[in-house]
Amino acid sequence: MRFILTTLLLTSFYLSVAQNIIIRGTSKSYAGDELELYTVSDNITYSREIIATAKVDTTGCFEFKVTSPETIQVFIELDIFIGYLYVEPNKEYQILLPTKKVKTIEQVLNPYFQKEMFHILLLDIDNSDINAQIGKFDKFYSKSVYSVLKTKQTRYRKSFIDSTINNIDTAFQEIDNQYFLDYKKYRYARFYLITRTLSKEDLISEYFVGEKILYNNTAYMTTFMNIFTDIFTYKSDLASLPRIYDCIRYRSYYKLKNTLSENELFENNNFSDLVILRGLHDVYHKKPSSQYLVLAIIDSMQTVSRSKKNRNIAKSIYHQLTNLRNEFPAPIFELYNKDNKNISLRDYEGKFVYLNFYHPESHTCQQEILLLEKLNSQNIDLLKIVTIYIGENISEMQKFQEENQQYKWTFLFCKSNTQIISDYKVKVFPSYFLIDPAGILVKNPVPSPADNFEGTYISAYKNWKRQQEIMPSIKDK
Repeated sequence: MRFILTTLLLTSFYLSVAQNIIIRGTSKSYAGDELELYTVSDNITYSREIIATAKVDTTGCFEFKVTSPETIQVFIELDIFIGYLYVEPNKEYQILLPTKKVKTIEQVLNPYFQKEMFHILLLDIDNSDINAQIGKFDKFYSKSVYSVLKTKQTRYRKSFIDSTINNIDTAFQEIDNQYFLDYKKYRYARFYLITRTLSKEDLISEYFVGEKILYNNTAYMTTFMNIFTDIFTYKSDLASLPRIYDCIRYRSYYKLKNTLSENELFENNNFSDLVILRGLHDVYHKKPSSQYLVLAIIDSMQTVSRSKKNRNIAKSIYHQLTNLRNEFPAPIFELYNKDNKNISLRDYEGKFVYLNFYHPESHTCQQEILLLEKLNSQNIDLLKIVTIYIGENISEMQKFQEENQQYKWTFLFCKSNTQIISDYKVKVFPSYFLIDPAGILVKNPVPSPADNFEGTYISAYKNWKRQQEIMPSIKDK
């Protein structure tokens, strides 16, 4: 009986927390494509988390099924667009995507190309929808802020800003959606921040101390990020910087936490952890000499922080800061070769991998693949060349290899929007990386075959051999 009761309680709790969201659409230009829906897993690194996929059928119909206990912002990344939408639990949405536009060759090869952001169009939308509410509010709010800022006053009176905010609030006082109320509240906080009518201490005290951390509310996190920018650098007046740097030098999360919590604004455990993560993220980029110390603290926070959400944010930050950093693991990939066999980076354990990204339309790629052929013919000890071929269909790569059988090394296929492109931060073609036999990134950036790669490899190989000779003697001791 106790088991049955426990099961019923757990089932009831799950149903009350995990609620379904359905997103449907019909866009014939995407027929046959697989679309991905993602959300931002944290607003410090803006790391993506794929939450649903949908295969577009031959008629253009698709459907996403998402489970979330609260309102979240979701994104669909298309070839040249990124669409966003706010979705609420237990609701269904009918969306309309823009006609598909494939990247031009110029856009693919342009390292500065930026995708266009748009608010996904909803069909049968009404005024009670959170997207309509936020859209209308943002227009009203932006117009009001612009009207204030164009007065070009160096010091605004708080009563003037209060009056402006009251006028905005009056226009939206009948909306009682909790996500919207929180969104509105923290947009007002940012208004006070940009007009400098409230100090950071006052804003933290009024809007953050004693308040729930709204990880998924975009206005909350935007304001949080703005207020706590550079809290652990020379620009901050919210913490004792000499003591903060002593804590960082000791690589001590606990010392850092205790020092910060001496200020009553940071007594809340979970909130102070979020502030620490934001601060350490900035220190890493502003003070290169402290990078390894910062990484050690963030690494420890992946396990010791009391909040699961903060532990996950620590994990995201650690991954972002160490990704493609020399002496850290290279991003794992699994891609198909010309025989449709799945090949992974793990398959090259015990070998050095000279990884390169090849685009058939790149003139530099066309030139340097001849040098890769020459390098491969030398049969250099432990070195394997792996070329990732960028295209729209694997048949393109298969045809390329059939016509160029002199290229006798591994080619793997991926599309230009595949995750590996993001993982390796590929902006130009060709791009080169050297990975050691343990899967550790040896050097980034690494020279191309036209820029004395052999010299770099010989040095890396000798260093690795010395380490292999040292390791047995250490184990023996």
